Amino acid sequence: MTLDTIEDKIHTIVHMDSSDKKYLDKCIREKMDTYKVEYKLPDLTCKHCEKKIDNITVDLTEILFQNIVKA
Repeated sequence: MTLDTIEDKIHTIVHMDSSDKKYLDKCIREKMDTYKVEYKLPDLTCKHCEKKIDNITVDLTEILFQNIVKA
């Protein structure tokens, strides 16, 4: 069986065994995590209480959609 078209590939995935789907999903997730990009603000110290603030992650998808809503 050849998978020449996107329709052939989709049909194969839709009809594959559930254990194979789980394995495929696991492999895709691992590959995505390998190339995952995270945006973080630099660690800083609060000027008022002098408590260290670290690990500030920035979700660019959320910021994008908030800006679309504002527009």
